[in-house]
Amino acid sequence: MTAVAVVLGTYNRLPLLRRAVASIRQAVGKHDHRIILVDGGSTDGTLEWIDPQSDITVIQQTELTGAVKAFNLGFGYAVDAGFDWIGHLNDDAEIITPLAIEKAIDLMQADPTIGEVAFEFNLWGPWHFDYVNKRAYANFGVIRREAGIAVAKKQGDPTGRNWWNPIYRHYGADSEFGVWLWKLGYRVHEGRGLRVNDLNARDELRRRNDEINNRKPDGVLFWDRWRDENWVGCLPPLIDPPVYTLPVIANVPADHRDPKCLELDRHRSNCDCVDRSPFLAAEQRPIRDPICQKNNWHRTDCLCIDRSSFPR
Repeated sequence: MTAVAVVLGTYNRLPLLRRAVASIRQAVGKHDHRIILVDGGSTDGTLEWIDPQSDITVIQQTELTGAVKAFNLGFGYAVDAGFDWIGHLNDDAEIITPLAIEKAIDLMQADPTIGEVAFEFNLWGPWHFDYVNKRAYANFGVIRREAGIAVAKKQGDPTGRNWWNPIYRHYGADSEFGVWLWKLGYRVHEGRGLRVNDLNARDELRRRNDEINNRKPDGVLFWDRWRDENWVGCLPPLIDPPVYTLPVIANVPADHRDPKCLELDRHRSNCDCVDRSPFLAAEQRPIRDPICQKNNWHRTDCLCIDRSSFPR
């Protein structure tokens, strides 16, 4: 039996948090576990609900400082406490595959080259993974302790505690973490069938995060740092690369593109811009790539999809 910690950040999302915590407990299986919850100052009864629960450790912040800083506080606690495996989940997501964390740990124990097992999720449509230049990274998953420490040190933290690069605020750090795993010789394993239902709450917290991100997009920073020429040559070739399939997003046909958007988005040659306005409710339309959003002032309901992972 080994010990696993799962890190979450939260702020005034108690109904969703209840679901996330319950899903973690059914996913850890035989392993001792600790839920590390970084709270940004909730006033909705979150702390009172947590108080009697012995498997939850709370790290309290007095203000909202961004998801990256919150998760790093949790990762740092897990490192100091000596956990072998560290998972990460959002407070508005739930693991729906029974024993998913136990199964992820089994995979890593059997293969020391796996630095992280990524869970399938459903934010952009059917069950899928996210990729940077055909290599997976994890929006949600379980990380090998020594791999996370190695990434933190490579990013400039000698303590090995800040696993997500603090140059980001909300987004992009999980992508960069995955890139560093590959560069350091680890793999991010696609845990097919290990699934997370991403509820992606469109609440005040999300709107606040998106507003901050729109002023200083984390996505722009990420792609400025990790364009092809900056890192692909440093990586070993892919062996038996997986077969990628194009996800169906809200029944939008693959050739339903906006020519004006394609013309403007020369920053990403493998990007197809899809006008989703006929297919989405109004409250769903703000979900879009920050670079695409910046360039596409002509079309506010435009969603830019990075299709680099899919065959041409």
